[in-house]
Amino acid sequence: MAFDIYNELLSLFVLLLFLLRIVKRNRISTFFFVPITIILYMAFLSLVKNNYFLSYVQILMYSQFFFYFFYFFSFLQEEKAKIITDLKLVADKVLVFVILLAFVELFLSDFFREFMALKHFDRGIGRFYLVSFFGSGPSLANFTAIYLFLWHYYYYGLENKITRKAKALLVMSVIICILSFSRKEVFLTFLFLIFFPYPGRSKIYLWIRRAITFSTVLLGLFVYYQVFFSTANKVALSSKYVRWKIVDYSYTILSDNFPFGTGVGTFGSKMSLELDHIYRKYNVGPEMLGYKSTGRRGPIYDAFLFTFTTEIGIGILLFVCFFYLIYRCKPNIPNAFNTYIKRYIVFYVLLISFFTPVLVNSFGFMVAGLLGAMCGNINLLRSTKNA
Repeated sequence: MAFDIYNELLSLFVLLLFLLRIVKRNRISTFFFVPITIILYMAFLSLVKNNYFLSYVQILMYSQFFFYFFYFFSFLQEEKAKIITDLKLVADKVLVFVILLAFVELFLSDFFREFMALKHFDRGIGRFYLVSFFGSGPSLANFTAIYLFLWHYYYYGLENKITRKAKALLVMSVIICILSFSRKEVFLTFLFLIFFPYPGRSKIYLWIRRAITFSTVLLGLFVYYQVFFSTANKVALSSKYVRWKIVDYSYTILSDNFPFGTGVGTFGSKMSLELDHIYRKYNVGPEMLGYKSTGRRGPIYDAFLFTFTTEIGIGILLFVCFFYLIYRCKPNIPNAFNTYIKRYIVFYVLLISFFTPVLVNSFGFMVAGLLGAMCGNINLLRSTKNA
């Protein structure tokens, strides 16, 4: 049974801080009852499915996302703006470190990968791609995405002056993202930049410029994917691609267990490797689960939204409702820039969740905190107006 003890301890600490804020303020947002409903649904499902202890442990692991969101969501407007400012300054320093480390990766690539105990994959320039201290290209690209969101929120949403240094760091973050050779993250980065509502005099001119830029970037990305991902693309488009197999299993298992799913902690989650009756019943083998003798983890976590839906069935609609309310709410400081950033982060999270377990990894926790700091008040007792 594998735990990332540092993540779990930090999550418990954040939960404690949130509970202390509730006691101090003596009030709580009605929006908090949405995740409470989700947690109660999952707990009831575990009881009905007789999964018990391990299933409840998995529920706590899924709940970590809510801990981070609601802790930062509980601050006042001025405090949230200060939090974004502080996060931006920290992200600047981390990015500078990543840039410096990139030169080490470039000139001492073999040494760096041996030191980090990393595997090579068939992507990049001669199998070279940046991973930094994150240890993987996608994780590095997700950091640059967070930096992108913070940068635009700080300079456009909070109306701070854009300096030459700030522009240079933004450009470097995009270059780092490209050199991570992470397909979906690179695409989403350019999509954010193309459709960001940069100030302009004419909306017609703005959309013409967007159309030209989008076409150019699309052509550039097509070449980028063909040249640097030829082997990976062949695998991804074949019937043997492991994610397609996971999706196929998810569909079959959910169909047999509709509408409530198999129960939390039974398919595609950490606890499912111990609570493995579903794997045995449907003959899900070690090519997906990993080999215990070698300690190698399989790719069963790599189609998260499908496996998560298989576990909780129609309960996925409650999660959709949670993110929909975040999407619809007004940002902490209402303007077109902050509205776009907040909504794009929701879009980014949902899209990435098809591949990555965002509810239980470090990227998901950072994004949860970021969304919490960016959202304004969400009151379920009043109808939510468009932001």
